[in-house]
Amino acid sequence: MLTATIKQIVAATLHSLRSSKTLILWRRRLSPSALFVELRCARRIDALSRRLMGMQRKIGALSAHLLSGRADGAVDADRSLRRMLGELKDDLNGIRRDLAQWYVKECRGRTGPRLDASITHLNRVAADTYAAADRLEWEIEEHDRRFCR
Repeated sequence: MLTATIKQIVAATLHSLRSSKTLILWRRRLSPSALFVELRCARRIDALSRRLMGMQRKIGALSAHLLSGRADGAVDADRSLRRMLGELKDDLNGIRRDLAQWYVKECRGRTGPRLDASITHLNRVAADTYAAADRLEWEIEEHDRRFCR
């Protein structure tokens, strides 16, 4: 419940806004429901970022194992791991593309600082994960080439 002073400040601010378009933008920007939706979206994006970072750690562990030289024989003779890495890279591109389309369509290119930080972080994590998957795919190819001659 708002105190009388806050109610007066809000009323004066609303009264000073002359354009109905400006009023609508102001209400949308500061409405509790809009802030809640933005926070919920940011949390979901952060959860996806955490899952991608977990995938990135697993890719890094496999890469370290390959580079250590302890892997004897072909690691991916049936090419299923390379196929999965290729599908992961396609999914990462899809995530980034869908996020960009959503940002333009739903947010109209403007968000609050919390959601903007989450989107930026997800883009960075997705790009890093893509690079790690691409590097691992190449490392597997080189490793198996040495053992399949």
